[in-house]
Amino acid sequence: MVLTKNFCTKQYLKQVLLKSCFLISITPIFLFGNYPALAAPIPEFPIQVAKVDKWTLQVRRQLIEIAEKLGDNGIELTSEPYIGSLNSGQRRTLTISLRKNKPYAIVGVCDNDCSDLDLDIYDENGNLISSDHKANSFPFIGLRPKWTGEFTVKVNMVSCSTEADCRYGIGVFSY
Repeated sequence: MVLTKNFCTKQYLKQVLLKSCFLISITPIFLFGNYPALAAPIPEFPIQVAKVDKWTLQVRRQLIEIAEKLGDNGIELTSEPYIGSLNSGQRRTLTISLRKNKPYAIVGVCDNDCSDLDLDIYDENGNLISSDHKANSFPFIGLRPKWTGEFTVKVNMVSCSTEADCRYGIGVFSY
């Protein structure tokens, strides 16, 4: 499979987000550099598939809206977004690869039952790099790493008003 620059287009994002299932436990693959030169197949990895519901669709729509707005300014999604679910007080950790001196926007969204979602970014040594702990459901972290490496995104569902889990999504964008 040969990947092209079209990997990050609005149309591709909509295809990914509007599938009939969503991914719960997945470590995203982040692609950088000259996409046409990348001719290696994407490695396979285990995923959990869950039934699509109205809350997942809310999260997908929000991610599409953000991607379209950022895309109008030349900012593109660097990989498939992560969509998952958590209840109040629960946390999830994701690992992302970021490149030195490249500007990134890490954006979180959540469904209508969520009123507060927080994000923290840590380097490979466990040092907090940046965070968004505002009392809202749309955390945003802008950063430009000083080195290339693996970074940890900690997602904290501060407030979910339902007994069932709230859905959330994380998108990583860059120029």
